[in-house]
Amino acid sequence: MGARNTASRADQNWEDPQHVAAFWRWFKKNRMRIERLALGDQDQLPVYKEMTRRMHAFHPSIYPELSVDEQEYVLVVTADGRTEGIDPVMHFTELYPVIEGWRIQRFRKPVHDPFAVFEYQDLICALEEVRVAYVLDEVEKKVHVALVIDGASRDDLRWHGMLYLLLDHAIGEFNTMMHVGGLDLMKVEELPPEAPLITLDELRVVFEEAFY
Repeated sequence: MGARNTASRADQNWEDPQHVAAFWRWFKKNRMRIERLALGDQDQLPVYKEMTRRMHAFHPSIYPELSVDEQEYVLVVTADGRTEGIDPVMHFTELYPVIEGWRIQRFRKPVHDPFAVFEYQDLICALEEVRVAYVLDEVEKKVHVALVIDGASRDDLRWHGMLYLLLDHAIGEFNTMMHVGGLDLMKVEELPPEAPLITLDELRVVFEEAFY
């Protein structure tokens, strides 16, 4: 995860609301294509690339993710784990217009589904496959987390990205960026003998009790 960018908004030149207004004009014009993409139409992948490009024109650390729930389409504006994207995500989503049938969501939220499966660069992992050891750092107000996943290897750099993806959807992206200290992939034999292992659902409760 990147360090927080301390440059001013003026220096970054991303506070101009015209950047956001231009994005939403484009979004409305291409809404039907975006909805087909959200439903899984891979022929519409170019519209996702264009959406990403237009978001990056506002700030390079924010990204779009599309989904559909039982009631509406969802556009998730995510910082993809980059702390320098927190303020841009907040600012971008403050300025969105009402679009019928759509919900705009800041950051990835917990999915509350232990059977949810995630893919990252050809890796596949379900939340239920993950066991967790943690240490609460009372001084730094952080939680240091180790994930235990059968068959996963620290030497395979793809797992570094998968760890953050799993945490984002288990405890929420904002919690991952703000409250996770160290994050590592470990084997059971590398943990202290007394270290208890919990589920990702139980880890979310740890964060809720510690920070809210």
